[in-house]
Amino acid sequence: MMFITRTRPSTSYRHRGLILSAVLTIAVLAGASASSASAQSSSGPSSQTSASSTVVKLLPVAIRQTGQTVVIGTQFGFPPFDMYGRNGKPTGIDVQIMQAIARVLGVRLDWVNSSFSALIPGIQAGRYTVYVNAVTITAIRLKGADFVQYLKNIGGLLVEGGNPHHIKSDLSLCGLTAALTEGSVNIAEVQGYSKACLAKGRKAITIETTDSDPSSILAVESGRADFFSSGYVTCSYVAKEVPSKLMALPDPGSAVVPLGIVLKKGDTALEQEMDAALRIIMANGVYQGILRSYGDSDLAISKPFIFTKSSQLIAHPSGY
Repeated sequence: MMFITRTRPSTSYRHRGLILSAVLTIAVLAGASASSASAQSSSGPSSQTSASSTVVKLLPVAIRQTGQTVVIGTQFGFPPFDMYGRNGKPTGIDVQIMQAIARVLGVRLDWVNSSFSALIPGIQAGRYTVYVNAVTITAIRLKGADFVQYLKNIGGLLVEGGNPHHIKSDLSLCGLTAALTEGSVNIAEVQGYSKACLAKGRKAITIETTDSDPSSILAVESGRADFFSSGYVTCSYVAKEVPSKLMALPDPGSAVVPLGIVLKKGDTALEQEMDAALRIIMANGVYQGILRSYGDSDLAISKPFIFTKSSQLIAHPSGY
């Protein structure tokens, strides 16, 4: 047996006293219904970034026929990308970038709160037109969907404050328990670390999966797990709220990876539309301003890129 995997039921933050203040609002509201999320988060044209008639012409007929509304799936509770603010409205890097794109296109956005593991099935089934959730572009995911790269990221670990297990390399994780979110690329990554542990004669990593990032984070905060693996930006954001209890570390085995907006396989028109709109908000500075406002300018890329096949990842493993 190369690794040990257990699935832990989702754990709510609602009834705990010592809760991450930044995650509390996110987790409490993350269970809101899809219709509620949609009603609260529609975004339309704004004076900040006016609709571009050239790009609007690229809009698929299906979107124009539904009153220019784009349904977007995400899993709220993933700071600082997708979360609910204290006013109950969606916010975060992904939300603001998509709102900027919507202003360029002159469309409205309806947000659907969905599990991360359902991202590609949801796109394929037409439950939403677009999915955003800081999704890493991988060869496996490219089999079921296309991507427009809009950010880059590097892996991170969230551990107990003070790093009591002295994690400095992937072999430092041997014998520890990881809390990982179902559907994330981090599961395969940690499984690889566990195989390396066994090859060195060390104990395997125990993997406990949860259905959401807030539940995985809580497992570390409560001591049920030793580490949570995700993007470094997310780990750092959460750890800054309670530095005495949690600490963010760069994932010792991680490389820079491209993050993409997820679209239905073969939806060329919408892919071109997203690409063109991203180029506009990059050129006018709106894109960079959003990232600066979160202190995450390092996530920026120089230009978007449409990924439709795995060979593109081989040529550009870190994206653009």
